[in-house]
Amino acid sequence: LFLKYGRPKAAKQAAEEGLRLDATNADLWDLLGNACVYLEDYKCALDALDNVVLNDSTKADSNFILKATVFASQQPDTARLLSWAQRGVRKYPNNLDLVKALLSAYTLAGPCDSLASVTSRMLTLDTTAVAPALGAAQCLGDGKRVKDALPFLQFAIQHGDQQAKEAAASILLKGALPLLQEPQDLDGAVDLLRQGQTIANPTGKIAAYLNYYLGLTMFLQVTKYDPETEKQKSCELAQKEHTALADAERFMTAGASAAKPEEAAKYLDYIKKYQVRAASLVKVFCK
Repeated sequence: LFLKYGRPKAAKQAAEEGLRLDATNADLWDLLGNACVYLEDYKCALDALDNVVLNDSTKADSNFILKATVFASQQPDTARLLSWAQRGVRKYPNNLDLVKALLSAYTLAGPCDSLASVTSRMLTLDTTAVAPALGAAQCLGDGKRVKDALPFLQFAIQHGDQQAKEAAASILLKGALPLLQEPQDLDGAVDLLRQGQTIANPTGKIAAYLNYYLGLTMFLQVTKYDPETEKQKSCELAQKEHTALADAERFMTAGASAAKPEEAAKYLDYIKKYQVRAASLVKVFCK
């Protein structure tokens, strides 16, 4: 009644007085919790909800648990948010709101594996969950695990708008760059960069960076495999080099604006010198 008429302090006082007489009264604990929320004292509210369940566990239905997660997310109290959300998802695994609450908890503080696991569950319940998919992909990408992020990126690409696709392309770009460092995975880098190319806005900055690094990576592939081409005297490998260098020049030229002019010019010069070599290898090995 006090809450109905906008008197939360009076409601809190009434609940506390009642609880001094009967500390096992779950309804009074619930009243105290609601009063504390009106007063924006969320620790008090959560303490009260803990006591509600302690005295009557049957009250912990999906709505009650969701209410607890909402209270815990206000300041937030990450530990309690996680605890309540985990309890809710264990009891109601297909409740989307509770899964979202658990995802919020892991987003605030949690390992990427846990975040990814909960996000995977959410994606089976909500095909509009593009932002959570990108969040999981970003977390994994930041941990240099972009290959683990691919299912989340594919979801975002499939269900998202162009802005989501641009974000996915950025994650693919950032995921590819460490693969250029030792120990290199140039083939893996090319694969990621090509995936990014297919979804990025062709006139945007991300596309320029993708083109530049794709050109660079394809050139590095040629320099890595060139000794084997010469050793085997292989016409097929020489032709592959020639084609790869043509693609590298095209991509490097398209993405030159993403690099310092002198850097782009330097690598384009290297590519052209290798093109001369590749042409001579084709001439010698492809008789």
